[in-house]
Amino acid sequence: MNPSEYQECQVFHQWLELNHIRHTHIGNESQIGGRQGAIRGAQLKHIGQSKGFPDYLLIVKGKLIAIEMKRLKGGKVSQEQQDWLDALAKAGVAGYVAHGANEAMEIVQSYLKQ
Repeated sequence: MNPSEYQECQVFHQWLELNHIRHTHIGNESQIGGRQGAIRGAQLKHIGQSKGFPDYLLIVKGKLIAIEMKRLKGGKVSQEQQDWLDALAKAGVAGYVAHGANEAMEIVQSYLKQ
């Protein structure tokens, strides 16, 4: 079984909540279909939503971390996503790609152990 990215995000969010870790999910998905999805997509673009921004921003032990979530199998980083991760790194923000909730939790745990 290969859970969806949405399912992986749910697990990761619940774990972050249980561990009292400040975080936010950046709603940048484009899977909403139909006329309403097209309208909402245009609205978000007009107010500055940027393709490829990482899914999560977290503060762990005073450090800002960006995490791009992917499915366990088949998740691929787009050029826009890589460009954002590179730009964030230049600004001093650690950025990661996590394939599944467990990998995302391991990233956060490595900061908690520091």
